[in-house]
Amino acid sequence: RRIDRINRSEIRKMREAIKLVLVFMGVLEVVYILMFQYTVVDKSSIPPADTIRGIDHTPDAIMKQVIRVLPTSIEQEESSSTSYQRIETTNTSASVSASTHNTTAGVMNTSTGKVVQEQVHHHPQIKPTDLIYRKQKKRRRMTRWESPFVVEDYKLIFFHIPKVGCTEWKLMIRLMMGFPPHDTSADITNSLHDPALNGLAYLSDFAIEDVQHMMTSDEWTRAVFLREPKERILSAFLDKFVQHSNFCDRCAKDKDKGKAKGKTLKLKCQQKSQEKDFSYFLTNALACREEHRNHWLPQYHMVDAKWWPYINFVGYLDDNASAHAKRLLESLTQVSNLNGNGNLNGNGKNAWEEYGTSGWGRKGEDAFLARQGNSYHSQNARGKLRQHYTACTEAFVEKHWGSEWGEEGNDFFRFDKFLLFNDTTSSEDG
Repeated sequence: RRIDRINRSEIRKMREAIKLVLVFMGVLEVVYILMFQYTVVDKSSIPPADTIRGIDHTPDAIMKQVIRVLPTSIEQEESSSTSYQRIETTNTSASVSASTHNTTAGVMNTSTGKVVQEQVHHHPQIKPTDLIYRKQKKRRRMTRWESPFVVEDYKLIFFHIPKVGCTEWKLMIRLMMGFPPHDTSADITNSLHDPALNGLAYLSDFAIEDVQHMMTSDEWTRAVFLREPKERILSAFLDKFVQHSNFCDRCAKDKDKGKAKGKTLKLKCQQKSQEKDFSYFLTNALACREEHRNHWLPQYHMVDAKWWPYINFVGYLDDNASAHAKRLLESLTQVSNLNGNGNLNGNGKNAWEEYGTSGWGRKGEDAFLARQGNSYHSQNARGKLRQHYTACTEAFVEKHWGSEWGEEGNDFFRFDKFLLFNDTTSSEDG
């Protein structure tokens, strides 16, 4: 009897062990089937869905499912191996575009069972050291130029570049944020251009997780205005070197190696300013410290290279500046004025209708960025540039501001390079 009880106990344990093995094998097979559902190019050899869903989990039923599926498993494995190989080869050979940050991936079309190619986006990550987001100890320097403006109500990020209509755009952004019209008759230097006083929101004010979404989401408009490089540099020269003393107060001191020498350099700079020496300005502008040279820094250097492809609107400060601004502002409507379908509620107006059609100019009768008789880019612009440029200074600008014309990896924008002086220009122009 004792022997019988021992035998029956052993047999019972063996049966339990066999059941566990069968259950384990069944689970493995279900996993294999699920894998085949997403990798096999031809689905004809895959068991019906009822072998996976609604399955009887008893050992006998699982064994029947295993026996029914096993004969085709080898073929399925070969097919899935071929499918994986094709996808991996495609991925390896796929070129990753710097402008779209896409790679190719294989995805199963559930209706046809075919593997189709799909674009997968790999967005760059925002970092605290990025130009558009970095924070310095002094807020005035932190967001003066590098960090763009943010208008949450319009889902707008505006990349403002010095000497490209910045004052006008700051006035416009304030209106869009709900501020009253700015008193342009007063001295606006210490208010409108001071981040601590102008009331504007900057990208660096937001949490890094929110900025990541704002910089990559299709819901947001990321806009920038650009200006012809030679004209922009000349504008900086006339404003910061000839008309005001900013350049000599800041850049002439960058080479100081003592009080006496510093005073001498500043006096020399002031003399050159009176002489309107453009060549002197260009040479010393390159040596000026980073925080003081934003007005003539190449526009391409004002935004991190990895973020240029994510700017989805580009306008230009030229004869058609008002038309470019209108195109941008007409595309912007307050989020509160949109219904669930993205359509306007009631009599909602876009930003151009609300703020851009009038109220600008000296008499307040012009549209935004429309200056009567004083175009940003007059028809005789090249003739005016020749009053200050020489063949040598033009070549100097084209060399050291080369990114404006598509060099230094700039594939995002490229100005047409025009020559103020042809090859026959006499050497005395230099």
